[in-house]
Parts: sequence; C-alpha cells; structure tokens
Amino acid sequence: MKNLNEYKKNVNILYIEDDQSTSKKLQSILSKFFNKIYTASNGTEACEIMNTIHDKISLIISDINMPKMDGIEFLERIRSENNTIPFIFVTARSEPDKMLKAIQLDIDNYILKPIDLDNLLEVIDNVLKKEFNYYLKVKEHNIINLGNNLYWDVNKKTLLENEKELKLTKKELLLEPLANSTIIN
Repeated sequence: MKNLNEYKKNVNILYIEDDQSTSKKLQSILSKFFNKIYTASNGTEACEIMNTIHDKISLIISDINMPKMDGIEFLERIRSENNTIPFIFVTARSEPDKMLKAIQLDIDNYILKPIDLDNLLEVIDNVLKKEFNYYLKVKEHNIINLGNNLYWDVNKKTLLENEKELKLTKKELLLEPLANSTIIN
C-alpha cells in the first residue's frame, strides 16, 4: 500500500451504537469508504465480535451511553488487552466525568451527536493518517511484532517498546525473536 486511500480500503471498523436507525445509516455510509464495518448495539456484543472475528479491527467507533456494557467499560476491557487500537467516542451530550475517564484510557478523538458526516470522516481520516504513517514506518524497517507492544527491528537489530528503543546486552542481542511472532506488513 503506497497511499492512504489504499490503506483505508483495507480498514475494518467496529461501530457500536444502541440506536439501530443511526447504526444502519452510518454502517451504510462507512461501508463506501472502508473494507468492512462490524456493528454492535452495546459493549457486550462488541466484546463478542472482538473475540470471534478473524479480521483485524483497525478502528473502533463507539457510543458512550449504551445498555448492558457502556462505552467506557468496553474501552477499559479493550485497553487491558490492546492499548494501541484507535478509538473514537460518539456522545449525545457533554459528560465531563466520562470524557475525562476516556482521555485517561487514551481515546483518539470524540464526536458530538447529532453526527456531522463531514466531521466524522475528517476525524476518521486524521486517526487513520497517524496509523498509516506508523504502518509505513514499520514496513520500511522490517519490524516483527513480539506482542505486548514489543517489536524487533530486523534491520537495526533493536528491540522497541512503544516506539522507544530498549538497551540490550550482547548476549540478549544473540537471541532470535520468538518463533510465534508475526511480521507486520
């Protein structure tokens, strides 16, 4: 993939919204721009989707106030397993306490309802530009994902944690990355 538009065509989005009418409309619109749109009506359904699908979710867009499991609870679960997946909240009203908690859980952005489509697409583009730039950086350097935010740079023979280089001893440098690691392409 050489440009952002090609990258976006491979993006899978999980959209969580308890209002079925809004969910269907937005799913229809987003499916014109992105690879696959998964929908859930609450955090519990979203967790089930995350556990059962084989496609990698590239971006999560979630309402905050939902039955069963709200958006904040869902985000807490996601962040306990994956602290890098981009996350955008959609909310009908200003909720300072919930937004503060969301910021602490490292959301990428939020959008107020009613959703302005142009604003939503701009926010998504900005989030995906950041992800695409990281993708390009990783691809250039032939990086291996070791899990838990650890990466092995094959070309530089360095270990990275959250994009920061870790100092290794000479003996540690002789070790090969784990056999079950995945090369990021």
